[in-house]
Amino acid sequence: DSALTFWREYTWMNYAQADTSLKAINKAFSARVDTFSTIPLRVKPVKALFSVPNLIPNPDTALMAPPIIYSPITMETEDEVSEPFAYDLLQNYPNPFNPATTIEFYLTERAKTSLRVYNTLGQEVTVLLDNVDLETGTQTFDFDASSLTSGVYFYQLVMEQIPANDDVALYPVTVMKKMLLMK
Repeated sequence: DSALTFWREYTWMNYAQADTSLKAINKAFSARVDTFSTIPLRVKPVKALFSVPNLIPNPDTALMAPPIIYSPITMETEDEVSEPFAYDLLQNYPNPFNPATTIEFYLTERAKTSLRVYNTLGQEVTVLLDNVDLETGTQTFDFDASSLTSGVYFYQLVMEQIPANDDVALYPVTVMKKMLLMK
């Protein structure tokens, strides 16, 4: 904080090392947060604050001395990076559409998946997937809206990562996008 604010006075500062430290701190606390579901938002701590070596209090802070490094900071290789459960819900195409469109998404891990379409009142119009176990990769689904009226619709993707072995089950991830039917 001080090094970034008063950067002209910090001639000893190694900004590449600071960047590496910040990335290590961010990675230590990275986890999924459920922000869109029917259960209340619950944020559980990922780690204890001072269990992260880069966050151990520096007794020399008052003296404005260079920080004490308690553990070596090393760059991680591609093999060491563990990616969190990730997904990518793409915009439907074509959009606007008449009468059919394609919905596509990508999973990095196996997941129980639901794909539903809603109208602007929040009423479920159709279910394309209902808690189906899908493998990693790109998934593509066609949606035929020939029985629906023109208007705005929403498609919602709910994914729940399938835990491997004795891993803790995580909260489902829910994403929603808008599409336009024009007849």
